[in-house]
Amino acid sequence: MKKILNRLQIKNDLVMAGKMYLIFLLINYSKISHHYFFGLVAFIIFFTLISKNFILKYWFWLLISLALVPGIWDSFYFTGNHIILLIYMAILFMIATYFSKFRNQVALVNAKVTLGIIMFFAVLQKLLSEEFMNGSSLAFINLKGGFFTHFQRFFPKNKEIIAENLNRIKEQASSVETLSKSIELTPVHWIIEFDTSILVPFILVAEAVFLLLLFVKNQYIRNVFFSLFAIALVFTRIETGFASLLCILLFLQAHKDHLIFKLSYIALFSVYVSLILARLGYH
Repeated sequence: MKKILNRLQIKNDLVMAGKMYLIFLLINYSKISHHYFFGLVAFIIFFTLISKNFILKYWFWLLISLALVPGIWDSFYFTGNHIILLIYMAILFMIATYFSKFRNQVALVNAKVTLGIIMFFAVLQKLLSEEFMNGSSLAFINLKGGFFTHFQRFFPKNKEIIAENLNRIKEQASSVETLSKSIELTPVHWIIEFDTSILVPFILVAEAVFLLLLFVKNQYIRNVFFSLFAIALVFTRIETGFASLLCILLFLQAHKDHLIFKLSYIALFSVYVSLILARLGYH
């Protein structure tokens, strides 16, 4: 086992995280950017071919950050949280690579701060959401939505329910005015019926614990929970784009920890990107 792990040693964590980011960017962002995305793709491919250390150039990440702005600006009010996170992470890489002598330490601190901000507002947003607190959104989106659509062939009625819920979501996102209105989603019928509202406190506690563990120095306690949290997202959350970026940040915060944790985050990232390519879940 030790020989296998030694062969899998990651020489530069920031370079690995940058590669993961660019893989996600090229696969995912091309679906939602404006029509001139090809310029960004050409730029990335060009520097990949001519430079060995292009990922460690701060001006490269500066240009990536600027190139992302037009696509987000074009549909700002209808942009998912993970798309905004793309810019934050590009800026994170830019800052880390600018301080070349301390780039790993800067990346670690910024990754933890970003994770802390994400989890803090995730908890706050859920507490303020009537649909989440009553279990309505969990009944469809987080448990039985697009990720499980392929299993619905055995439950014909669920296809109709999912189609109706998706139409309600599209109508809500049709204008800025309707975004502020709450909608109620219909739960799909499964083999075992249960009230999804009972999951609300468990999810809130899990995210609160995640936030608190960012301040725990023990690598095993922290990363065992983070790994289990990321694994649970595969089954309970269908936002594969957000989960992919979360795995990159978790990888960065673990750069001083045991190799097995870093490999687990890379493996989970690979799973989520594969789900995006397979068009499973919301990206």
